[in-house]
Amino acid sequence: MPWYKVPFTSNQVAEGEHIALQKKFEKTFITLGAPKEMALFRSTTPISEDEFEIIYFTPISSRYARELILLYSGIPCERPHKDDVALLVGHQEDWEFM
Repeated sequence: MPWYKVPFTSNQVAEGEHIALQKKFEKTFITLGAPKEMALFRSTTPISEDEFEIIYFTPISSRYARELILLYSGIPCERPHKDDVALLVGHQEDWEFM
């Protein structure tokens, strides 16, 4: 299963769209009993104006949060490098996926 990413522009970040996604994911995460390997990460540095902040879903997240990934037009992607992301929602041991 692939990772998924949702890029946000600087305008979307200013409007808090990335926070809305995080809150929806966290609600699903808690409702499901905090499944292992279900995690959400964010980029730690802006890539470009079109990808000012990127939210990453682990492969297992696509099983539990598929509707959310589709709602935000998530794009399949390669696993991000551990040094380039920060854990937003998930278990500390989910860092092992990085």
